[in-house]
Amino acid sequence: MRPKGFLKRGRRPGTRSLVVCAGDSITHGLMSADYVRVLLQGLGDRGYEFVNAGWSGDLAYNLWARLDEIIACQPDVVTILIGTNDAAAQISDEWMRGYQRDQKPLEPLTLDYYRRMLTGIVDRLLTQTEADIALLELPLLSEDPTNQVNQLVDDYNDVIHEVADEADVPVLLLREAMVKALPPGHPAPWFDGSKKLMGSAFARHLVLRQAWNTISDRYGLFLLTDQIHLNDRAARLIADEISRHLAGIDH
Repeated sequence: MRPKGFLKRGRRPGTRSLVVCAGDSITHGLMSADYVRVLLQGLGDRGYEFVNAGWSGDLAYNLWARLDEIIACQPDVVTILIGTNDAAAQISDEWMRGYQRDQKPLEPLTLDYYRRMLTGIVDRLLTQTEADIALLELPLLSEDPTNQVNQLVDDYNDVIHEVADEADVPVLLLREAMVKALPPGHPAPWFDGSKKLMGSAFARHLVLRQAWNTISDRYGLFLLTDQIHLNDRAARLIADEISRHLAGIDH
């Protein structure tokens, strides 16, 4: 269920907790396995209702700009997984130009701009809703944690932890869970920042109807499909992190 559809229909009778999952394509679930659907399948019969507020390509700025519809849902819980595109913009001038052209941020995409946008997202949700807020670490970019692109991810994850500490909200340890899930000695394919796998992986899923895990296996990957987006194994990791968080709130 998307925010507009939820606002048109309203909360289901008997819903004890409305959870809005906010983010980018990893949450949207079109180019990536749909962890929100996994959550619904596991918890939908336990009084939880889920709204998918992910949008492919979004920067933190874009999520900040569309918070009104999320706030209007009057959620009980909001999870936030945003920043992969902000980090990816730093990979090369080509990536940066694409985000500046397509997403139209108000300022250059810097780590400081991301910090201010994420802080603004959290502040608005804390002051304009009564929701429990949880941030998620960004997932790996490439399955080699020592790859230079993951050094970028680590910088952005440091900011996530700093913003969470300042706002006194929890961080769900997605990066840590992914690193632990990689098989011992996993020969991670090198990621040079190319976008070439993105289109082919999506076409295999959309046109050939191949499962996300199958696509990963073809490319020698275990959790990612194209070095960026997630397969079903990784989507399960996110769903497990959020499920544990929800169970903790209930108790």
